[in-house]
Amino acid sequence: MSGRAYVFHEFVWVDSHYPWPVESYREWPPRTPLNAFISGPSAGGPWDEGDTAPRAVSEEYFNIVCPRQERKIINTRDVKPALREADGKVIFERWRTLLAETKERCVEVVAAPREEDPFPETFDIFYWSGPRSLSLWYDFVQSPISRLLRASPIVKSAIEDNIGLFTSSPLPSLPSSKNHGKDLLRDTFASVFSIHIRSGDFKGACIEHAAMNSTFYNWNLLPFLPDRMNTSRQHEQNKRQILQRCWPNKEYIRERVNEAWQAYKDSQTAPSTGRELPVLYIMSNDRTDWLNGLKEEFQQDGWRRVVLSRELELKPEQKDVSVAVDMEIGRQSAVFIGNGVSPVVNSSPHFWLPNFFFCSGHPSPVTWFTGGWLTERCRSVFAFGNTDESDDQRFKCGHWMRALYLIHAEHCLTGPFFFVICIGFVCVKM
Repeated sequence: MSGRAYVFHEFVWVDSHYPWPVESYREWPPRTPLNAFISGPSAGGPWDEGDTAPRAVSEEYFNIVCPRQERKIINTRDVKPALREADGKVIFERWRTLLAETKERCVEVVAAPREEDPFPETFDIFYWSGPRSLSLWYDFVQSPISRLLRASPIVKSAIEDNIGLFTSSPLPSLPSSKNHGKDLLRDTFASVFSIHIRSGDFKGACIEHAAMNSTFYNWNLLPFLPDRMNTSRQHEQNKRQILQRCWPNKEYIRERVNEAWQAYKDSQTAPSTGRELPVLYIMSNDRTDWLNGLKEEFQQDGWRRVVLSRELELKPEQKDVSVAVDMEIGRQSAVFIGNGVSPVVNSSPHFWLPNFFFCSGHPSPVTWFTGGWLTERCRSVFAFGNTDESDDQRFKCGHWMRALYLIHAEHCLTGPFFFVICIGFVCVKM
């Protein structure tokens, strides 16, 4: 779109997200290559045959071919204020034009100071938190950056290593044929129902969302989705509804799972040939007995097998990308339920939607991805978290916090053709 190559970065997680003690690392903070998470043009992979767009390059390569004195610096403060309430297409076109018409070969977009703009991305949290983004939806899903996005070989290997957890019948060794292996994964997860339950650090965020009278996040607001957030003019009523959907108790989670299962069953045009959903997969970083109790209750509800994220056996390199492993399992599953208020599963998450690429993290970028979440197999999308506390108690213990899960990277790009829009990283004409 702008004739510039996207410059991708390695991952640096928030300290608390690393799965091993600090003393075990050779350097701090440790870094994870982008292509350990994803494959495709966003990680330097090829475009469609005949596409003349330049390939994405690494930050290390950029620093070699674009020394600082040769870079055109664009500060977001010179662009964003005039676009504060603009529709997504207007914002996108403004940045595309700016990058395309800039004569310098190398461009770096830098953020305004935090005190001036707390979320200084080109497409920031205020943009993704409302309907202004929806005009970009169809361009985005049709873009090659979306269509060609895939899980990395490491992520795929983790799923193949654990595929026996998702079936009650003996499995042969994965065939040497790539296509046969793909068919086995597809057939296995066509009988899996996956749900995502946020816990721990998300509780305070849910309380904040409720206090701000928030609604669903980003693509979760698309009108054709089966589950909607019906807002009320009554602020207190809205707060309770948001908390119920963002951080509900076990009973609510089981109720929503049952509704989605029934919706899936009713959608089968030929019940006699329709697939059963005997396996329930629960994605969560929860390490408490609360999650064990929820698993037991689901087993009592009749699920033949219930698998938790922490039950996956992962090699060290797979453990480092375990969240991407969860996301790929969700993508492959027949039905997925996510949290409509959470950017981790929506906008960037929007965990259940097709091929969305986003950045978040502190202080360096953490990139999340999905690929083809909303397929003909994904029938229901409902939001939930986990707690047994009452709504009143949640309000009493609430406090304002700077939620790190929000999109606020120093280097971030979001948009239908994200190599066009830059902030805090650089673009180069190849």
